[in-house]
Amino acid sequence: MTFQQLKRALVAFTLLFATGLPSIMPCLAQDSPPGVRVADLQDQLESGLKARLPAEFEFIAVVVQRVEDQQFSTGEVKSVFQWARRKNKRVPFPYFQRAMRIIAAQKDVEL
Repeated sequence: MTFQQLKRALVAFTLLFATGLPSIMPCLAQDSPPGVRVADLQDQLESGLKARLPAEFEFIAVVVQRVEDQQFSTGEVKSVFQWARRKNKRVPFPYFQRAMRIIAAQKDVEL
């Protein structure tokens, strides 16, 4: 992926998230208190994103850890999760991973 493509994807995702996604799915935009339902979140991500490779499980574990550290909100992760599943029902993980990396870069969070 070139820098221009990454930049376009970042802008598109930012616009989508900032304008439409939280208003479309308000239940996903709500945050849970730290440490609450995080194990459920990991299970949901692993099964819903159809994770199969060890690297995919590791990435999901890191994302869940960042939620516990309050670097990502639960609502933000769940919104990206739902978006990735709509984008490609068969193989949603790459979409989730790419979007989370873009958000992490915006927040200066290491994934």
